[in-house]
Amino acid sequence: MKVFALLVGIDKYSGNPLNECVNDSNKLKAYLNSIKDRCEEVLIETLHDDQATKTAIVDKIKSHLYKAKDDDVAFFYYSGHGALESTDGLFPEEHDGTLDCLVPYSQTNTTSSDLLANKELRYLFHNMTHNPHLISVIDSCHSGNIVRSYVEESNNDNGAIRRLSGVFAPRPYKEFLFAGDKSVEIRNHGNLTLDIPYKNSIHLAACLSSESSWEDSKGGVFTNYLLQLLNATNGNLSYLDIARWSKMTLLKITSKKQTPKVTVQGEGKLSQNSSWLNFNPEGVKLMDGQVSNNKKLGWLYNKGMLLGIKEGAKIIVILDGEEIVGKVKTVHAEYAILELPMTAINKMDFNKSYPANTPWSTYDPLELYINNVDDDQEIADAVAKVLKQYEGVELVAKEEARFFVNCFNNMVYFSMPETEFQPLSKQIDYDSIKLEAELSNQLLSFIKWNHFYSLENPSMDFKISPIKVEANIGDGGWSDITNGILTINAETREKEDTNLFGTFQIRVRNISHEKLFIGVLTLNSDLSITSKPFDGNVIELSPKGTQGDSKLFYDHKEKDPSIAKVYFDPYKEVYNWSEEWFYYKFIINNYEDFSASIQNHSFLQPSLSPPLTITHPLRNAFENKAKGEGSSEELQEIRNRWGTCITRIELKNPTFNVITAGLKTFLDEYLESEELAPFIKELYFEDFWNGKEFEIQLKQNKFQSAEKATDSWVVKQLNKIYNTIRRRRFRKQRISGGNIVVAEGDSWFLYPRPGVKDTLDYIMNEYAVFSLADAGDDVADYIKNNELITKVGEIKPDFVLISGGGNDVLGSEIRSMLRKNVSNVQSVKDYIKEDILDAKMNFLDESYRLFFSKIKLLVPNVKIFIHGYDYIPGDRDKKIIEKGWANKYMIGAGIDNPIERDRVIHFLVDRFNDILKAYEEEFNFVGYVNNRKTVAYHEWMDEIHPNNIGYGKVAGNFLKKMKEFSSIN
Repeated sequence: MKVFALLVGIDKYSGNPLNECVNDSNKLKAYLNSIKDRCEEVLIETLHDDQATKTAIVDKIKSHLYKAKDDDVAFFYYSGHGALESTDGLFPEEHDGTLDCLVPYSQTNTTSSDLLANKELRYLFHNMTHNPHLISVIDSCHSGNIVRSYVEESNNDNGAIRRLSGVFAPRPYKEFLFAGDKSVEIRNHGNLTLDIPYKNSIHLAACLSSESSWEDSKGGVFTNYLLQLLNATNGNLSYLDIARWSKMTLLKITSKKQTPKVTVQGEGKLSQNSSWLNFNPEGVKLMDGQVSNNKKLGWLYNKGMLLGIKEGAKIIVILDGEEIVGKVKTVHAEYAILELPMTAINKMDFNKSYPANTPWSTYDPLELYINNVDDDQEIADAVAKVLKQYEGVELVAKEEARFFVNCFNNMVYFSMPETEFQPLSKQIDYDSIKLEAELSNQLLSFIKWNHFYSLENPSMDFKISPIKVEANIGDGGWSDITNGILTINAETREKEDTNLFGTFQIRVRNISHEKLFIGVLTLNSDLSITSKPFDGNVIELSPKGTQGDSKLFYDHKEKDPSIAKVYFDPYKEVYNWSEEWFYYKFIINNYEDFSASIQNHSFLQPSLSPPLTITHPLRNAFENKAKGEGSSEELQEIRNRWGTCITRIELKNPTFNVITAGLKTFLDEYLESEELAPFIKELYFEDFWNGKEFEIQLKQNKFQSAEKATDSWVVKQLNKIYNTIRRRRFRKQRISGGNIVVAEGDSWFLYPRPGVKDTLDYIMNEYAVFSLADAGDDVADYIKNNELITKVGEIKPDFVLISGGGNDVLGSEIRSMLRKNVSNVQSVKDYIKEDILDAKMNFLDESYRLFFSKIKLLVPNVKIFIHGYDYIPGDRDKKIIEKGWANKYMIGAGIDNPIERDRVIHFLVDRFNDILKAYEEEFNFVGYVNNRKTVAYHEWMDEIHPNNIGYGKVAGNFLKKMKEFSSIN
């Protein structure tokens, strides 16, 4: 790469001369010449004193910096005066009514026409043909009414402040560089506004608009410290590192505060984390904890109360590979003063910084509750072991928890307490060898998020909030949401996608009588932390009632300025979130800009991976939006104070509890997903009490009526869900060894109702069972779907269990087998159409023989277990009969006497069992389980299904038979 540098230094102003600006420029030139071995070529142009007129500066930018191509560096350095120029209402986007300007050389007294306004410099950069690594370094009071000042060396470093008095008068519009360029001028009803897009660039400023940029006999303080840092690090650092390090080293050095600041202009490849002069295009390792020396305060750590640092905390400084242990002596909001061993200090270079770290600290621990939904103590213990390793974590009762750590479906994940089946991040499979690492990684994000969510000044400097946060939705007017909640209704969707969204405006007002510095973090529901509302910067608000006492979020944006947009991520629709939410966390002080901190990765973090879904939803839904983003020196000295406030933003989901068309498209895939089916069940179905027992229905809302579990669609979905849950359990059990079972069946093997343990639930306690059972299926369904044969071929089980024929014998099929209104009954057979019964039994016989032959062919050593059900009671109450499957049809055929109904039931069940029992004698690989007279009268849940005790007895008969076979073999 080539470096194209333009260095401007001006001392010889008429009337207000400076002393060290040319010297600063020459030192920068020497530095750039020293790095030639790291570049293809360094091409430097200088403009000093009378050379540095406005025309000359503009010409050199065009003739020299414009040569830089995409892979090159364009470097602009200015050392000299800065000034303000009145807009006289010409540019309404300038809220304070002034333009920030550089002051080029002029032979006569400087006028407005001689100034180079910030908009003009922006225009010059915008017109560059290429997109180089563009950086501007301004060591002056480039914005605001305070100019570069001079410090005469003395014991107290006090010096006379030299400033250009007042504000320059507005120049005619035609004298601006961009006048007449129709590509950037916008006329709206006769009013002129400008649309000059920012060129992606880095801007390093020596100070804030309300501060002085100082110089001493050695030159500009900022430039000197910048060169010192570059030499100490060999230039291997980021622009944000420069701002942070400079701020620490300049503390208390000048008699008035000087706060260096880095800003990113426009969008592109450059960011605060880009490396100095693109020395490391792939990026540099960001400085985290650093210790550096301040001539007045001693050794400083670049973290303070905002990051949870406490007085007395232990700190470890790395000195030439050796760990030096010190402690925090005094802590401030952004930094801490250290107490280090004298033996270490004697070895330390006062011009260098050293890596350092402290244990993570916070004023409010992360309170977690382990929610063991699976009732699996092994998983819960493993989770607790990880959580207890972190000092910032406290395990509490569920009522006190900030977040839940859930153990569900053999997975571990975080959620809010009231929404345990809505993961906040990707679920972690317990069987994963990376469980501890993945859980720890997510936990660190939650600790950091919680730290800033709960962050308050322990001293409570501000007894009441000094700011007012106001919101405006549409044109509904401004409402106060300070420390409150803003609720937004999503009424439509974006045309270009299916995301729900809402728009709003946020305004921050200073309601105190002192100047305030305000930064804001966005704490998102995906655990990301960003600082976009003020473009990553800290803003300065004037005292209440003065110009500049309020600021809109996002008014730095070129498109839709001040409009915030919040999206509803697609995965949150899948997981049935009632609302999207996030927080704006405001950090406030009355004494200094802290942009260098709030832009640092110690404050920010990316989002965690989203919860599992079938599709791949958009990520970062809030990108560049809301997630979704006399002078003060003459006042009497006031006490430094800082504080916080927080506001919650909610976007309501209008399709809460609804299986939307989008979800329905992928519903089969969700219900067949081992990881996701249990979540769909918990999120979209609910248990309800019908007066006697629990049933399942779709959750109710105004868009859909509740459907009960007896409705065919719901039963079908629940069959999928329960089998999917069982398959995940099967996969886990199979790993541990033992006999493998494939089971096909009806509602005696799968009864999808809350609180019910059916036959397979008990058998699965002792065997790994792959379940194909579906409530409501009959033998014809088993043949049609062919799942049994397919899975036996894939899995090669030791045992196969079949529960089939109940619906064929005692279900609705019984209607076709009954004679109506029979009189003079001599035998139970008089009630039966024997030809139809014979045909049904022949079908069942042929079906079972087909299963046996195919299964035996696939797995020669297999053992198949079958059963013929139990005698269902004929004498049940009216409600059970009305909701039942057999008795109501017998009553419809005229069999009113329950004793006679019992006779019919016994006859049919015995006939079926006789067929099954014969198989055990015919085939040595078939085991017949006799469940007749197993379930007592009070052990029936409804007409044809046992309750938990009854199912347990049926399962016991199966297990006994299976174990008999195992012992023989």
